[in-house]
Formats: sequence, structure tokens, C-alpha cells
Amino acid sequence: MADTVARRAEPPARTRSAGVAGADATYTFAVARRPGDDRTAQQWARSVFEDAPAPMPTVLLLGWRTVLRLRSRPRTGPGHVLGWRIRADEGDLLVLEQDSGLIAARNVVQVDGELVSWSTTVEFANPAARLVWAVVLPFHLVTIPRLLARAARRGGRA
Repeated sequence: MADTVARRAEPPARTRSAGVAGADATYTFAVARRPGDDRTAQQWARSVFEDAPAPMPTVLLLGWRTVLRLRSRPRTGPGHVLGWRIRADEGDLLVLEQDSGLIAARNVVQVDGELVSWSTTVEFANPAARLVWAVVLPFHLVTIPRLLARAARRGGRA
């Protein structure tokens, strides 16, 4: 079985060209895909956010809305993944974005051969945003790799 531990990584070249370069902060994790896992980047994003065990999707939404003040609506649908607007979907590359008076945030999911990478970028709108992000960052650095690894273990199962 493929290693299903998500590890810190450098953003892949296509991810950098999708808007990661120039951000105030960028965090990338990568995980190995299991053989036969043919999910698209959007399916991976849905597996990470929407198929997370309860109450995680609710906790994520609550943090995004109340702490980061992100405008995460609607929750799901053809143009959104757990409140994140789909800015671009190329099958193997998905760009999700949200913004608020504090930050502009982007998640870029890339499926590339045997790896799936998840890059989160943050641009700070004002000095207070840096302080708020410093509080959120430890949660982000634990949650995203765990949810990404869980999605890898689950394969294409809902």
C-alpha cells in the first residue's frame, strides 16, 4: 500500500503558476495516491473537506467564518467545495478561493502522477491579519495533512 502520510512539500510548478507565488504565506502538503485512485483534484478536495468525519466540516466552517471572516457560502454545489469558490478546475488542478477583510486565501489541489499536493496560500489584507493567522496556523498545520492523509487512505470511497 502507498504511504498515506501527508508531508510538507514544495508547491509543484503548476501550482505556483496557479497563483501561489507572491502570497504572504504558503503551506504545501503532499500524499501518495493509492494504485487505481483516479479521482480528480475536485474529488480530492471534496473528500478532504466535505467527507471529513463529523464534526470537522462544521468546525472548519465555523473557524473560517468567525475567526478568519471568510465568506464561505454556499456550503456545497457545482461551483463550491465546503464554501470555497471554485476559481479554476482543470481536472488534475483545482483552485479554491475565499476572501475577507482580513485575508485572501487560496487552496490549490494538484493530482500529478503518484502524488496529490495541497497548497494553501494566504495574503494578509492588514496588520491584524498576521496576528489572526498566527493563531489559526497551528490548527491548519495539523488539520490539512491529517484530512489529506485520510482522503488518501479512503481512496475513491465516499
